[in-house]
Amino acid sequence: MIGSIDKPRPAPLWLLLLLLASVVGSYVITNLWFVPSRIWEATYDATGGLVHPTLIGGMVSIVVEVLLVLFLIGRFRPGEVGLAVSKLPAAFVYTLVVWGTVQLLAVALSATEGQVPRIAGSWQAGGASFEIGKLMGQLGGNAMVEELVFRGFLLGQCIVFCRRWVTDRRYLCVLAAVLVCSVLFALSHIPNRLMKDTYTGAGPVLIDQAKLLILGCVFCWLYLRTRNLLFVVGTHALLNRPTMLVAMPERFATGAEAACLFAAVVVAAGWRRTPRRSSLPTPDDP
Repeated sequence: MIGSIDKPRPAPLWLLLLLLASVVGSYVITNLWFVPSRIWEATYDATGGLVHPTLIGGMVSIVVEVLLVLFLIGRFRPGEVGLAVSKLPAAFVYTLVVWGTVQLLAVALSATEGQVPRIAGSWQAGGASFEIGKLMGQLGGNAMVEELVFRGFLLGQCIVFCRRWVTDRRYLCVLAAVLVCSVLFALSHIPNRLMKDTYTGAGPVLIDQAKLLILGCVFCWLYLRTRNLLFVVGTHALLNRPTMLVAMPERFATGAEAACLFAAVVVAAGWRRTPRRSSLPTPDDP
């Protein structure tokens, strides 16, 4: 399951610190300036919502955090952070399976509620482009950059770091690395939450951080299990934007995200029996 991910090219400490600083800086700039400035609004309206601000902001983060810090300054290659074109077909197929499974679940739940399945209201009256735009904003923006940074790059670096103390138990080392990587993932969201006034007290902070920690661990497991970072990107995107074509019954309206995550876990659990199983990137991958 682990494969060669535990032997990445170690990054110097200064590069790790620079990367984390760029992540926090991107959150600050996005939330304090980019979103409130609404400079994206003209493009968003002109494209009918297809070019979502999440896509624009995420692509800027990719340029700064991945292209500039990791590729240009750190001299890492795409294959070393999980970017491999050969993995795209499997990622697309199984992300579609996850999405389709949740749509079928919505149909089944509607039947149990004695309701006729219906198209979600957000897709009607010209809203399809806005829904697609939200999902594309995650796939090419937010979810993409977070997976590249935290699972594609930092997970392997955390494994290298943990191996210095845990040398005789490989899986214990990976478990510790997953936890460290997921803690960093959770903490990186604090600036975003503070700027949105999400935290109103100690309770919401602990609940949100615990949720992010668990999600981070699940995303790490999905990557280790499937050996396909692009599938994790798809899962992450659907978790943030389920993009329901079939409306969930009102009683289950908030369950789409959990259903997406559960479906992804089931798909990953059976990954060995699926076609096109690919390996994790190594430093020798293109």
